Amino acid sequence: MKIIIYVCIFFLSINTIFAQEAVKLDLALSETVDYLNERLPAGSRIVVLNFKSDYPSLTDHIIDEIISQIVNSRVLVAIDRQNLDIIRQEMNFQLSGDVSDESAQAIGKLLGAETIVSGEIIPFGRIYRLRVRAISVETAVVQGSFSRNILLDKTIKRFTEENVSIDLTRFGISVGGGLILGGSFQNYSMNISGINYPSTGYSDFNVGLFAFIDLKYAEFIIAYSHGSGKGNDLHFSYYLSTGELIEYPTVGPTYEYLENYFNIGILGKYPFNINQFLLYPLLGLQYQLLLSLEVDGVKVTDDLSRNNSLWVKMGFGMDYYILRNVFIHGKVLWGIKFNSENESNYDTLPNNFTIRRFTHQPSLNVGIGYRF
Repeated sequence: MKIIIYVCIFFLSINTIFAQEAVKLDLALSETVDYLNERLPAGSRIVVLNFKSDYPSLTDHIIDEIISQIVNSRVLVAIDRQNLDIIRQEMNFQLSGDVSDESAQAIGKLLGAETIVSGEIIPFGRIYRLRVRAISVETAVVQGSFSRNILLDKTIKRFTEENVSIDLTRFGISVGGGLILGGSFQNYSMNISGINYPSTGYSDFNVGLFAFIDLKYAEFIIAYSHGSGKGNDLHFSYYLSTGELIEYPTVGPTYEYLENYFNIGILGKYPFNINQFLLYPLLGLQYQLLLSLEVDGVKVTDDLSRNNSLWVKMGFGMDYYILRNVFIHGKVLWGIKFNSENESNYDTLPNNFTIRRFTHQPSLNVGIGYRF
């Protein structure tokens, strides 16, 4: 127990030290430029090439601020950002990603630079870690390396939390899962020789778990759900009329049932985004397999596969990005069921009997996802 306490105290102390050393982003960038002014020969032509970050807007802010302070200090000469953008488009590299040293040197030569400045800003517990290095274009020698801990200040929050953008111009894959809440409702009625008899059916509440793989315009879903509810069947009675026995339905006693399902489906979608929200209509199919069934506490041992069914699903989904790659996932669906084999088997009924069934299912899916 003492060892655990000592370890906790140690890590808390380390975290406190880091927090004490951390500064605001603008101050850290100012210190970065002061460092470069001291390390590099006066008048050196430099290009601030790229800055690795999970947030392109934060990358742009850091590059612009470093260039601005270099220009104002008048010690070094900064290559125009516009020229860099032209080269970036031609060589197809991202300012917010990794660039190899060989590519960096080639870009530096194209721009007529003597030194390349690049870096990264990454989460480090409750703070961020800023790293910057300067490399000679001719020799690839590291001319300087600077690092600083950054506080989670208003500037960082503005670029990492409030302005999360979702790039729908590129193909993206998302995975995730969560909780399902819903219900199933069926009513069916019988018509005998043109006479309609009272409707009956069942209703249940179901809860379950789901997982999904999202391919931008299509979403694949697997789910397990447990349902419990009550229902009534149509029973048959007989009466004597004009000397003949005529069969007609009556509503039978209420029964309770428990069921477990496995579902697999695909939903087509068309996404569009508004700030941190990704919105999309949904339409697709889901196949439902009945795994187990109990009626009034008695397990049904018949062939349950005859109760498997196909559903048409439609609805609306929404993803709310709390981080650039992490989002809260939710969708509301409404399903219409095609009759199962058991429900479609009317071979034993007379020709003048017609059964109408309608089964529908509203559901709410709530979970969390990660976009690659």
